[in-house]
Amino acid sequence: MAAMVESPTTPSVFIISERCAGCTECIKECPRGCLTMDYRNWVVQVDSEACSGCRQCQRACPYQNITVSGPFLGLNSRIPARELGVAQRLGNFDEVALSFTVDEAVKEAARCLHCLRPQCRDIGCPAHNDIPAMNAAIRNRDFAGAMRAFAPTTNLPTICSRVCDQAKQCEGACVYRREGGQAVAIGKLERFMSEWAMANDFQPNAVQPASGYRVAVVGAGPAGLAAAEDLAKAGHAVTVFDPLPVAGGILAWGIPEFILPAAVVAAKVAQVQALGVQFRLGTRVGTGNSVDKLLQDGFSAVFLAAGAGKDNSLSLPGSDLKGVITATSYLSAAKLAKGAPDQYKVPATGDNMLVIGAGNTAMDVARTARRLGVKNVTAIDILSEELAPVRRDELETARAEGVNVRFAVSTKSFSGRGKVETVELVRMDARRDHTNKISTTPIPGSEFTLPVDTVVFAMGYRVTQEAIADTKGISTEPRGTVTIVGENGQTSREGVWAAGDIATGPSTVVRSMAAAKRAAAAIDQALRLKSKKAG
Repeated sequence: MAAMVESPTTPSVFIISERCAGCTECIKECPRGCLTMDYRNWVVQVDSEACSGCRQCQRACPYQNITVSGPFLGLNSRIPARELGVAQRLGNFDEVALSFTVDEAVKEAARCLHCLRPQCRDIGCPAHNDIPAMNAAIRNRDFAGAMRAFAPTTNLPTICSRVCDQAKQCEGACVYRREGGQAVAIGKLERFMSEWAMANDFQPNAVQPASGYRVAVVGAGPAGLAAAEDLAKAGHAVTVFDPLPVAGGILAWGIPEFILPAAVVAAKVAQVQALGVQFRLGTRVGTGNSVDKLLQDGFSAVFLAAGAGKDNSLSLPGSDLKGVITATSYLSAAKLAKGAPDQYKVPATGDNMLVIGAGNTAMDVARTARRLGVKNVTAIDILSEELAPVRRDELETARAEGVNVRFAVSTKSFSGRGKVETVELVRMDARRDHTNKISTTPIPGSEFTLPVDTVVFAMGYRVTQEAIADTKGISTEPRGTVTIVGENGQTSREGVWAAGDIATGPSTVVRSMAAAKRAAAAIDQALRLKSKKAG
């Protein structure tokens, strides 16, 4: 009978020294600093007692000279996320996800391995927030230090911590995740840190003396708020123009209260206002009030941050029937009605709603409808569940709340007498071929109908050129976005910058914010150079 071989209880690293090229890639990747270079013999040395078994060195070696055996000692479970139970959610718009307590945050932050080249920061986070520094500060209960670590790279931590897809971004790049464990709860820790900063009125960046320059910001969404804050802190007089009666853009009208409470957005807007930023709400820039006019009125620079607010839809038989609406109209009415019920009314939707789409916007619509009492909510997507670009956490949450999500289904037509009553659907064969191209084909004879009272197109958004109407010299791309010259948001028109959706097409909050910060820095530099030349 063969003897049983016991698994090692501690990790160990084996290096084929004869093949070591001395590139030091493994040393740069080791989060524990247990690899060093012996330059006399030109070979890597190992302190096995300090090794956590994370295997980052093994992955980093371009010559496959390193083998790590034994367990990964960092595979410990993260603090469980707390949230409202399903029974508590329907019928109200209370925020579903709950914050960490102080002790939970400290314990979770202590899980971080503090990688020397952290991929959560360098690859996962579009803003490149210093996540290890935040974790280290929280672990030491230095919450102000945690906020200072993020201050150079983010303006919207209370918001990004709630709306970012951390599973694909920062947490998706965490070494725990790559080794089959649970990533550090970076989003929850960012939310904890930012809520502490808000509660304690902590502002890590000082405001510079007044520069004498005025800057106009067109759009009060994520990009507009970020640029306005940075420009105001740089000493410029900033005025933000937005057609809506409330500031925040998609944060105010497009993200449901149970994900992003209006109070969180309002607190951020108030923080920006406290810096002296003026908001001209209910003011549309474009036809009759062009960018040219803003420059003529004494603004030294204009930053375009108009979002992608035009819904995508399908031109199908019956799509003009009453009851066929857009996600924008539904979500904006639902959220704005909560804050101003005298001005905004939620559309009457009946008992049966069909949501066309299964992405973020569609799940927001469907979950909102369930809270507003719609009994039967079905969301469909033309792709199969495996191919559809959906967030798994949102999909699971929507299904738990009673949303019927069906994949590989497409819409053929709507019918009804003046108002939509039924929709004809067809099942689809969706597949990916050897070239990675996705194709969809209707399955013959698979047509079926559903009774509906309301149909909502929730297939994402596209940009319009409304903000640059009547403005000369601003080049645009075929898809309607503003042409960017270089990497800092400069447009083809002197004195005009742009970032966010208007420059890239529909994007995420964090990417829009990061691009806006780069543009704001460029505007500040240009104005200071102008001042220097004038002086």
